[in-house]
Amino acid sequence: MLLAPKVLISPTCDVEPGTKEVTATARLTVSSYRDDHPPTNMLDGQVDTYWQSDGPQPHFVNLEFPRRMTFTQLSIFVDSTKDESYTPKDITISAGNSLNDLQVLREDSLEGDMLGWLNWPLYEDEEETQPLRANVIQFCVNTNYQNGKDTHVRLLKVFSPSVRLDMLPQDMAPFTTAEYQM
Repeated sequence: MLLAPKVLISPTCDVEPGTKEVTATARLTVSSYRDDHPPTNMLDGQVDTYWQSDGPQPHFVNLEFPRRMTFTQLSIFVDSTKDESYTPKDITISAGNSLNDLQVLREDSLEGDMLGWLNWPLYEDEEETQPLRANVIQFCVNTNYQNGKDTHVRLLKVFSPSVRLDMLPQDMAPFTTAEYQM
């Protein structure tokens, strides 16, 4: 289901309270990469390193999780002043139960100079009431600025609720202490 673009640029990776980063639990695959800029750079927490693709467009990042999970947000860090023609311009976010059944969730065209986090909320429905449930998320760079060939993604993060929302009774508030959230 295709949802309208909704991206905000922020100097920090803003997330809703009650969420946690789950990127490290995924198996990460990419369309291509240069040996000196591997995909693991997207997970190292450093804005000065990056993944660089090395092949024809589109360029994609697949995040395959070990089980079906609930997701609330996907975020990437961009720096168009350093990356110039390597900066993503037209992107697609897809999700599914496997790489063979991906459904497009969002298409977005990024504009202007960008420095900071681009945060996309992830929902299954157009009303944005149901958080995304999936095994696989794909972030795809369809085109770059200035018709660049390869792309840079400096950081990538995926977030999930800290508490399984589908396990809570409707009239019960979620636990707030860490020992009861297990």
